Amino acid sequence: MHPFGGAAEFGIRCDINKDTEPHYVADAHNLKCFEDSMFDLVILDPPYDNEQANKLYKTPPLKYKDYISEAVRVCKPQGFIAMYHWVMTPRPEGTTYYKRIVILTRVWHRPRVCCIFKKE
Repeated sequence: MHPFGGAAEFGIRCDINKDTEPHYVADAHNLKCFEDSMFDLVILDPPYDNEQANKLYKTPPLKYKDYISEAVRVCKPQGFIAMYHWVMTPRPEGTTYYKRIVILTRVWHRPRVCCIFKKE
């Protein structure tokens, strides 16, 4: 499941922007359309800062603690949360670090970091 995934190519796509034609129009900070422990994998690829969120998507400021908590809530026990960002993100409560992957693209481009957490 992709809480920020209106443009994702696979899985259940959720997005606050209905123009991306997601499966569910939903705010990643409050995924009330889903019950607890529904998904084996939750992939988070949010805008990486509030300036991007506003400029590109016209959305309010991001709250990591809120959207990561929702991702953990909808993830099944022993399932995974993959969090993409420019930085290594903190481990959410109720998870353990499973793996960290750094993705380097090209010169003068920021790396992307994928922190993979396993729900306890």
